[in-house]
Amino acid sequence: MNTVRLEDASPILLHQARNMELVVPGTYDPGQPIIKIHSINPSVGVIKSKIRPRKLSMIGSNGKTYTFLLKGNEDLRQDERAMQLFGLVNSLLAHSQKTAQQNLSIQRYSVIPLSPHSGLSGWRPHSDTLHLLIKEHRERNKVTPTLETKLCQKFCFCYEKLPLMMKIEVFEEVLNITTGEDLALILYQRSPSAEVWFERRKNYILSHAVMSMVGYILGLGDRHPSNIMMDRKTGNLIHCDFGECFDVSRDREKYPEKVPFRLTRMMQKAMEVTGIHGTYTMTCNDVMEVLRNNENSILAVLETFVYDPLINWRLVEDYEVDGHGRQIQERSNETKINKKAVEILEKVKKKLTGFDDVTEKYLDVENQVQSLIKQATATENLCQLYMGWCPFW
Repeated sequence: MNTVRLEDASPILLHQARNMELVVPGTYDPGQPIIKIHSINPSVGVIKSKIRPRKLSMIGSNGKTYTFLLKGNEDLRQDERAMQLFGLVNSLLAHSQKTAQQNLSIQRYSVIPLSPHSGLSGWRPHSDTLHLLIKEHRERNKVTPTLETKLCQKFCFCYEKLPLMMKIEVFEEVLNITTGEDLALILYQRSPSAEVWFERRKNYILSHAVMSMVGYILGLGDRHPSNIMMDRKTGNLIHCDFGECFDVSRDREKYPEKVPFRLTRMMQKAMEVTGIHGTYTMTCNDVMEVLRNNENSILAVLETFVYDPLINWRLVEDYEVDGHGRQIQERSNETKINKKAVEILEKVKKKLTGFDDVTEKYLDVENQVQSLIKQATATENLCQLYMGWCPFW
């Protein structure tokens, strides 16, 4: 990771942002002492990723260091609303007798939008994306990180243009040649003892099950390995980048996502001996039952979500923008947005009442979960995803 001196980038922030009255973002807690910004760390890290976010550290008035990612050219307002929904879900899970005993929750982090095109995202310590973990594991064992993709190209020149039946055949052949045990080995080899390994694996399964069900209700897409992180100390999964909600990825014209959540072979093999048929499925059932029992609360939060004038431009595609990239609001757009919002809420309501898109029937909790798992693991759905989603993983 490269570093930039804050004195070169923003001397005003370095020299004048001291002993401020501003609260450290994401630390405000009613009834607790207010933590104000004392100073900014003079060194700023540059993360090597697509948008090259800056790793910025603030020293609080309590003497502790708080680290954030400063992101540009990215709208974090929808991520902020997603965190609010996760807060509600955590509260519901904590107050349900069945789920409270298992300590089920979604891993959250602070998100502070600064403008429509920039914002601060809380730094998740001890966490790496699944893509980075698998890449490092394979390089350490002298295995090509893109092994499955290269095998796929070896079998056929242009996989994306193949008809469905041939895609399935190639996809299954690649799975048969490779093991897909990378994630399971990462959890095992990085644990100092059997007890720690067992605990991390359990946390991995529980956190994955919770987010699978909540992500399905939210219509969360684009769950490729770079948008899912793992806490190296606990094994918990942490999701990031909530730009594609409300089944946007399922409705897009090119490479639509046919799966309700990520449950690939590698994700399954990292679970216990029974795979998805043990703790994972039982936890999914418990979480879905809580969500369905609290349908009105969830719909109330999502209603403010889709009608929010700051972010509802995402709900329509054919909006106009000015020279600065800002939306030009028109009455016709408002009509489209309201119509789309009603459709979205109706779709979420159907999910919370057990409606199954495949059979077009209303199912009980267990059958609904089984149907979703079947869709998420179906070869005919996985083989149609774009290569960057890493369906082989």
